[in-house]
Amino acid sequence: MLKKMLLVSLLAAGTGLSAFAQVQKPNPAVPPTAAQPSSNVVPDKPHRGFWSQFGRDILLYVPNRILDTTNIMTIKLGVGAPVAAEVKLTEFARLGGTHGPRYFVESGYHGQYGVAYQQGTDFGFYPWTYADYDVEDSAGTIQEFAMKQDWGLTDPTLYPYEQNIVDLWSIGAEGGCFVTARYEFHPRAVPNWVLGFFFLNINGDDLK
Repeated sequence: MLKKMLLVSLLAAGTGLSAFAQVQKPNPAVPPTAAQPSSNVVPDKPHRGFWSQFGRDILLYVPNRILDTTNIMTIKLGVGAPVAAEVKLTEFARLGGTHGPRYFVESGYHGQYGVAYQQGTDFGFYPWTYADYDVEDSAGTIQEFAMKQDWGLTDPTLYPYEQNIVDLWSIGAEGGCFVTARYEFHPRAVPNWVLGFFFLNINGDDLK
């Protein structure tokens, strides 16, 4: 009798396991659920039509002309412990330089506006240059960089020149002691300024 009860129990257990396996087995006729896209994916910005972009150009016309005007000149005021005395007709024709640490405020070339800290030495005598200075701790759009060049002919392949942070072709002067003032004019920014009045933005720096 006991043997019959054990046999019946084993058969019932086997039947239950078989049924469970059938339930868990995936049905090949039903395709797997497609993976849901990640919620972290940022959708592409919609493309503006001609009239939509033209309307924005009209709206931003005056601000962009003001920005283009500020890009053709650099005004830089510094305070600290610097000494500065320099005139230049491009970076290839300089006489004088600057030395010492200072904080400065700048409205400058290539859309650089704000406050930053500069330390080191920068000196030029016609096409020869010595530079060992850093611009750091910036607030605003002023770009941080290091200018390093041993005494020699001005090297146009240096990073600040190649990235258009420092203008090779600017004309200007700087002077002062403890309080300094610098002015530069940027001839290469003039074509963009002129063409901007006709909605042409060759530098690609207009507000959109």
